[in-house]
Amino acid sequence: MASRKHITIGVSIVFVYLAVTNLNITLHSNEVAKEQPPAAASPTTRSAFNTYNPNAQWCPLAVCRNSPVCQPCRRRFLLLISTGRSGSTSLMRMLNMLPGVRMGGENFNHLRAIRTMVEHFPTKRIDDSGGIYHYDTGPFQHEGIAPATLACPAQLAIEAIVPPPRRDQEIGFDDSDTIIGFKTIRFFDDDEYGTMDSVIADEKIPIDFVRKYFPCSRVIVNIRSNTIAQGNSNWFSHRKNSTGVLDDMNKRLVRAASRFGPMAHLLRMEEWTDKMSGAAELNELVRWLGFENCTYNQVLHDHKDSSFGRDQTEIFLGPHCRFVGVHFDPDGALALAPEPVRETVTLHASNYSQFTIPRKFSATDSSVYFVASESNVGPMVKVWWGKNGFEGDILSVPLVASGCKGRGKKVVAKMTGMQTDGNIKNERWQMNAARSAVNRNHSLSVGLRRSLLNQWLDDPKIEGCTFKSPVPIQIEARRWHDPDAEALLGKLVLNFVVY
Repeated sequence: MASRKHITIGVSIVFVYLAVTNLNITLHSNEVAKEQPPAAASPTTRSAFNTYNPNAQWCPLAVCRNSPVCQPCRRRFLLLISTGRSGSTSLMRMLNMLPGVRMGGENFNHLRAIRTMVEHFPTKRIDDSGGIYHYDTGPFQHEGIAPATLACPAQLAIEAIVPPPRRDQEIGFDDSDTIIGFKTIRFFDDDEYGTMDSVIADEKIPIDFVRKYFPCSRVIVNIRSNTIAQGNSNWFSHRKNSTGVLDDMNKRLVRAASRFGPMAHLLRMEEWTDKMSGAAELNELVRWLGFENCTYNQVLHDHKDSSFGRDQTEIFLGPHCRFVGVHFDPDGALALAPEPVRETVTLHASNYSQFTIPRKFSATDSSVYFVASESNVGPMVKVWWGKNGFEGDILSVPLVASGCKGRGKKVVAKMTGMQTDGNIKNERWQMNAARSAVNRNHSLSVGLRRSLLNQWLDDPKIEGCTFKSPVPIQIEARRWHDPDAEALLGKLVLNFVVY
């Protein structure tokens, strides 16, 4: 019998606080599965690089840049951002009473440590897809890294410190549907140990970090208006100018709620702790979170009289309390995600005229851009300014022939994707490019490219054929400028007919 060959691999891994070195693994060469070539992609196959949102009932406006390595919207998160002695512990406990919600307590601004970990990776070399260029050779070589890939290790760091109960872990309970999160009074801290002795200079940094790396999140911002009483509490009494510091922090938190946009809800402690109407304020919050038949009849009061005592009052939310995904906004700014606009795009194979979608999109004080929901259809990443005229983006649209000898023939039509501006006559530029923040009406315009890119048009067998898309393609209209940059303005669901 022939002797077995051995392959020895030396592995050295360093990840945050865990280091494993000189781990030797021995594999038998006849036990290694032979690598199979990838299957050829069908014209109707969904790309692994897409913007599909699996939790649209929780985060309808999220930008989900999925790849085979990471799906950043797979987990729902809930953050409670507050200041000390503002009722945040009581609020956290009451949120934990909601079905399918698990909130952790203070973690000394673990988000800052995660941000340091993620941003430590060199991300200056950004490619056209928004990912990181691959390095072919040298000590830093690696394959290209898709956009949003680093969201998964960031989220895993939170999942690790807000774990499910031990009994659920022991039986292998699938916890992926649970909404998890934590409360923090140190969101703007710039201290490595969360001592609250320093405040980050640019308050946009932690906000934009959450929006980018935790896209499927909702944020509750809680403030206490009576900063004099708050500053006189045991927690703040030893600090100089505590009232001034708290006033400044409240302003930061209010601005944070505005910058988070529709994904945030602002609470004021004096309102939700009121003996007469406080429970109603929290029930309003619960509806905004998307729960129904969940009613608080009273409010907990932990840490009463500056102690760390726990309120033992039992609260029952009702037998039919459940999450349904109702997107309720008391100010009316966010109701439901925009309904998709369905349109049939009809093009003639003998000419190359453009078809302009009738639906127009606009955004207050912002430009608009269009991106595909899948990378095998078209661009998924925005650019600034872009190209003019008919040098637009290339869209790849699957089509199937019918009504002719060549019926059943599958092709991928190459089309130009551009946008038009309703306020500027005949001006066109590439679809995923944003420009001025002046309010304008933006429309998507598509058309067949010349036969050099569509050689199937010269096939005599397709004479008399009508080509139709077997599945529609989706194009998203999004906002460019802050606030609410990248917010979803609407979706176009397009079916194509070429005759």
